[in-house]
Amino acid sequence: MGKSRMTVLDVKAEVASLRNQLLGARVANVYDLDAKTYLLKCAKAGEKTMVLIESGIRIHSTDFIRDKSNMPSGFSLKLRKHIRTKRVEEVRQVGDDRVVAFTFGVGEEAVHLVLELFAGGNIILLNHEHIILVLLRMHTDDATGARTAVREEYPLNKAPDPRRITSDVLLGAVERSAANPKTSLKDGLSKELDYGPALVEHALLTAGLDVKRKAAEVELKADGADMAKLLKAFEVVDSMIDGLSTEAQLVPGVIVRKGADEDSLYDDFGPLVLKQHEGKFLDHFDSFDKAMDAYFTLAEDKKMEQQKAQQQKAAIGKVERVRLAHEASVAALDAEKETQFHKAMLIEANLADVDNSILVINSMLSQGMDWNALKKMIKEESRKGNPIAQLIHSLKLDTNQITLQLTFGLDEMDEEMQTAPVTAVDVDLGVNAYTNSQSYYQTKKKVAAKMEKTMQNQGKALKGAERKAKAELKNVEVKSAIQQVRVLAHSTLTPALVIPKCGRMLRLRALFNVCSCFLCSSFNLS
Repeated sequence: MGKSRMTVLDVKAEVASLRNQLLGARVANVYDLDAKTYLLKCAKAGEKTMVLIESGIRIHSTDFIRDKSNMPSGFSLKLRKHIRTKRVEEVRQVGDDRVVAFTFGVGEEAVHLVLELFAGGNIILLNHEHIILVLLRMHTDDATGARTAVREEYPLNKAPDPRRITSDVLLGAVERSAANPKTSLKDGLSKELDYGPALVEHALLTAGLDVKRKAAEVELKADGADMAKLLKAFEVVDSMIDGLSTEAQLVPGVIVRKGADEDSLYDDFGPLVLKQHEGKFLDHFDSFDKAMDAYFTLAEDKKMEQQKAQQQKAAIGKVERVRLAHEASVAALDAEKETQFHKAMLIEANLADVDNSILVINSMLSQGMDWNALKKMIKEESRKGNPIAQLIHSLKLDTNQITLQLTFGLDEMDEEMQTAPVTAVDVDLGVNAYTNSQSYYQTKKKVAAKMEKTMQNQGKALKGAERKAKAELKNVEVKSAIQQVRVLAHSTLTPALVIPKCGRMLRLRALFNVCSCFLCSSFNLS
């Protein structure tokens, strides 16, 4: 999907559509879809309208059924407390900003719900005096220092004057854009003039200028012909914005596809066909509100497909992680088994030296020698070349053990083993060398038995993980199928259909078979 946010032009057109649908309606309930997206359920003369608001992104009514949170958030409960059962008295755009304000109720009971569609976005609830009651995001304006926070006043009726392009304003914007040699003319003017990239591109193309050229490379003089053309193009943009009166009963909409054929992906939406849309396939709608709903419905469907792929990958990854974990466990046990076997063989190959080491240490301890003095004596004897002292690596007298440095005789080792480091082997001072070797053999048998059991359980663990993964995949498929049914059902009621009618009905039949829980009676598929 291409465009993801609303422009000033979009906001004005959408406000006109919402006024036609919502004025006089009462709020039945408020639902949260996620932390930034909320649904207002409104009723008017027996007709229900679901209004979707997403902080910083969009606002439109929707026919598309969405999953709501099982438990409402605190923000949702606050909105319910203040606006539920109240009548929609006003829907308006604040100045020429991307800000929409709803008014519910009258007099001192009135509250205002403000949706900011620029920068980080925000949803703010005000009382009748425009004091903030609750909001999604607190922040401070770096330029003015004004705080947007609970119990602060919101400048609802202090919107700046409507923008009007002049030669001085345009020339200043061009000069500031040209100051950065890397900035394109389109990007620079989009930032300086706050029309948004789409309207700036339309004006540049109308004036015959290259939108991709760097601002510093374009010669636009105050009295030049190109500047006059560009000024005229922006004046036309201003008149386009003014022409979308918020009192209009119905503003048409259009969805622009990336290519020139009807099978290409959605790329843009708007209430008017702009210059850059020429040559592309256009889906026309009687209502801009319906165009937005269709556009974002497909966007959500694409997002669901991506989530489905990620969940499938995660489910398969869990099985792989279980398999790798068992393989690592078996490998570790196998290495431990070999280590125990190797140490037992080393003791057997050095029985006399091990017994002598045990005898010497026990003799010194029986004479009451201090442990520290014993350590010093062993170091001294090792320095003198005593073969028994050189075998002793360290003392672990608190556990009645010593650690010996053992190796096989040189005549028993190949060339590679001769260069390998010696092995540190712990021996128990309470038993002789042979008993120590047998203890290592017993440990080796226990490790081997544990490894065998782990290998036997590996199959069971993998099957359990696979069963769980299959269940998760099935759940993902069902959710995806329900989502597809909702999208297809929504598209049957929408002009400029996303899918040809026959193919859509066949897909609906198949998906209903997967989702038997979905209400087939809602659609005539027989």
